[in-house]
Amino acid sequence: MKQVVLAILIATVPCIAGSLDLTIQNTGLAIGSVPRVNGIRINWSDSYFQCINGINLTLWKPDQTIERGQINGLALGLVAPSAKQINGIAIGVAGIVGNTRGINIAGLGMGGDRIAGLNIAGLGMGGGEITGVNIAGLGMGGDRVFGVNLALLGIGADDVSGLTFAGLGIGASQHLSGLTIAGLGAGGDNIRGIMIAGLGFGTKSFTGLGIAGLGMGGERLRGLTIGGLGVGGTTLSGVQAALLGVGGDQVNGLTLAGGGIEGRMLNGIKIAGYVRAKEQMNGLSIGLLNIAHALKGVQIGLINIAGNNPAPLKILPLVNVHLD
Repeated sequence: MKQVVLAILIATVPCIAGSLDLTIQNTGLAIGSVPRVNGIRINWSDSYFQCINGINLTLWKPDQTIERGQINGLALGLVAPSAKQINGIAIGVAGIVGNTRGINIAGLGMGGDRIAGLNIAGLGMGGGEITGVNIAGLGMGGDRVFGVNLALLGIGADDVSGLTFAGLGIGASQHLSGLTIAGLGAGGDNIRGIMIAGLGFGTKSFTGLGIAGLGMGGERLRGLTIGGLGVGGTTLSGVQAALLGVGGDQVNGLTLAGGGIEGRMLNGIKIAGYVRAKEQMNGLSIGLLNIAHALKGVQIGLINIAGNNPAPLKILPLVNVHLD
């Protein structure tokens, strides 16, 4: 009699391609490749499913790229939980594969078109768009990285914004904005915000506060820029300071240098050991040696050379002036 009852129970349990479905109207416990489950689903390797609401546990990596399927809740993988979309908490001993939103923790790495939330990977993280609090043991890369971004080695993307910290370097092929701190260097086409680099950074356009241990350079630098050794660019505007030198085609604003300041056009206040305007100096120049091909302003220093003054007044000690 017991054998007959057991046989009837087994016969009533749906089986799908090696799976054991113990759910009632898709609710309950399922083992294997059951496509829809509200509850707990345990599978060796995910290759096909539609929607899991609850807990999804996998023991191995997917047999192939999963192009559909959504997990809402807790996705656990001894190797790598995978789905087209994971909403909630995803934990993988090796990695996580798929679009994720929520809390995502991977022992090695994670990747997906869109990764959002609190994302932690032991080695690296890559995706089309990474947003939220993103922490990677080595590196991080994507088309767009937004939020609080921390990597021990480097971070690279087309666009990086928010609070970004990297032990070595940070690079953005297009835009880099927010508070950016790099142990060695950083670079991007367009940088805005606060940039701090242990060695240096380079850009086509910078606006904000920039501090570099050695130096910085770019086509256009605007704001407060401080270089341990030097600051250089095509056009500099705002306040520039360097221990050795500052140079550019056009240097505007307040410029301070322990060594020299040199440019084709110098506008504003320039203070250094040596100040040279290859074409014109407009404003106040203070240095041991001041040289201007054409001066419109005042030079103060030991030797002051104004090329557009008449012969007796071209070279003067202490002060030289040309105002028209």
